[in-house]
Amino acid sequence: MGTSNWQNVSYCIDLIKRIKPESILDVGVGFGRWGISSREFLDVWDGRIERAAWKTKIEGIEAFSKNIDEYHKYFYTKIWEIDASDFFRKCKDTYNLIIFGDVLEHFYKDEGNKLLDIALDLSDYVMINIPLGDNWEQGDLYGNIYEEHKSEWCVSDFDKYPIIRKRLFRDYLGREFATLLLSRNNIISNQLLKLTEFDNELNLIQQELNEMSNYFDYLKGKRTESEQELTITLKKGEEMILNAPSNEKVLIKVRTGNNTNKNSNGSEVWVYHIASNEIPAIHLKKVIRDEKWIIRADQSSPTGQCLIASEFGAELQFEIVGDTLVLKCLSHPWSGKIEIVKNEVVVLTVDLFSTNQKIIDIIINLKDVD
Repeated sequence: MGTSNWQNVSYCIDLIKRIKPESILDVGVGFGRWGISSREFLDVWDGRIERAAWKTKIEGIEAFSKNIDEYHKYFYTKIWEIDASDFFRKCKDTYNLIIFGDVLEHFYKDEGNKLLDIALDLSDYVMINIPLGDNWEQGDLYGNIYEEHKSEWCVSDFDKYPIIRKRLFRDYLGREFATLLLSRNNIISNQLLKLTEFDNELNLIQQELNEMSNYFDYLKGKRTESEQELTITLKKGEEMILNAPSNEKVLIKVRTGNNTNKNSNGSEVWVYHIASNEIPAIHLKKVIRDEKWIIRADQSSPTGQCLIASEFGAELQFEIVGDTLVLKCLSHPWSGKIEIVKNEVVVLTVDLFSTNQKIIDIIINLKDVD
């Protein structure tokens, strides 16, 4: 079922509580977040616990009928199983609030603007949640053609509309999205803009800014602390190898295999971490590697980098101290095979292919492979 980001949920619910709509149209029901949340905070929170006591009319539009489950029919007054464009072309009903929860990007922009124009004619308020920018590409998902993203939007695209609330958010990947509230209501009589409520919101935002500033300073300090710890860890590994007697050092080579699993879509090898029972981490930037390997930043790696190769015979070389070698590698549908070489002898070959993406540990007792 369709779902979306959570960072704006409390803000949107606060807007809905302030509007106090008696009738809502949820465009693109998906999982049902906005219909269910509206039912909870407009009826249940006001003491209308039993279903028979609910007063709010909550309708939804859902073009992909497989998204509609029995629980939707419990919380929604009615769900229209129809494309939103077709619904709005025929709709004669009016609403207090129409919600476009991550919907407009699934239409071409001219069609999305038409939907907004009609919605503003049919409703007192229109609430929009919308991803911003060009890094939200998405195709069909779980057999639902309506999940495809057909347009890219920016905040300025909405400047022509009567915006009375606007706030920007970032998702867990740092991508920007926005919540906007539109209304053609006269601002003087608009209940949302009473001076007392306006002052309360200013105070709330200032409080949030102060808290965010404190949290920013905290995160900045923790990042510096983590960076220092990582530097110490890597330096410790380097010094241990450098100062170890020659007879305690083991020369290890890691190379991509010359064939792949027949089910694999590629021959990729991703190395996230190299360590031993004595060396906490080896700096991947200082590992000797041929031109077939690339290094890039990756948050999944304990040290922030990973090594990637997709050609047969790509080779890494490094020294290790200790009895046990530990590698962390990516296993996914495009993975190839990896060979571990000690003293020019292949001591282990690992098929990294798997149908599900995961990071695995490869652990070798070096004493057992002499």
